[in-house]
Amino acid sequence: ILQCGAEMGAGFSKFVGTGNEADLHFEDFVEYLGQDDETKVITGYIEGLREGKRFFRLAKSITKGKPIVVVKVGKTEAGAKAAKSHTSAIAGSNTIYDVMFKQAGVIRVGDVGELFDVASALLRLPLPKGNRVGVLTSGGGFACVVSDACESLGLEMASLSPHTVERLNAVLPPRWPHANPIDTVAAGFVTYPCLWPLMEDDNIDALLVVDAIGYSVMMHQWASYAPLPLREKADEIFGREEEEELKGLDKLFEYMDKYQKPVIISGNLTG
Repeated sequence: ILQCGAEMGAGFSKFVGTGNEADLHFEDFVEYLGQDDETKVITGYIEGLREGKRFFRLAKSITKGKPIVVVKVGKTEAGAKAAKSHTSAIAGSNTIYDVMFKQAGVIRVGDVGELFDVASALLRLPLPKGNRVGVLTSGGGFACVVSDACESLGLEMASLSPHTVERLNAVLPPRWPHANPIDTVAAGFVTYPCLWPLMEDDNIDALLVVDAIGYSVMMHQWASYAPLPLREKADEIFGREEEEELKGLDKLFEYMDKYQKPVIISGNLTG
């Protein structure tokens, strides 16, 4: 877990391996970290809890001011057996853990990679004021996948205000869906002109941007396979576009700070 977090760029104020918990238990460290000013987000890997009621009381109090994100294994019969053979932990009912985490405000994730993705977002981004999500994508397939994921997680697809639709009409081709999720229908470099009205729309609490930022980086990578004369021209064109993209990102950070609205980006940001 420590290695995975380090590879993903996570910073650690404290790291504890509780082992078989013959003396101190997971709950003892949760209580300590809840009071530790250097710890902004508590993450955990749980095979089983020795003091479930105590954990519930602690977590319910701590999560009012500090997020707790956990991976709880032993969801299946095979996983529960593995946990018991590993640390003698009783994995317990998966349903009971789910309900307990929800009531205590604990965020449960599926794996260690997701653990640090969620913790990093909670640490670095403003917290959304509600569960209404705006989605901006470069294609309809992404829109469908993200819409399904949002609804399955209890998130609401936000309704765009008429003013936002009007502003998007001025940027996008007539064939765009005129609704959330916003599919730019592969219209090219239109992401940032679309983002500003969405950031300003009071109907939207958080934004997901999927495969719509980093477009110039992706195109530049593709162009590297072209014959030399075309490649040189592509370097000139897409190098300029990448500079504009960086300016757009700087403005986006300013908007996040101004409107206290988180933006989660999934796309081509490396090159």
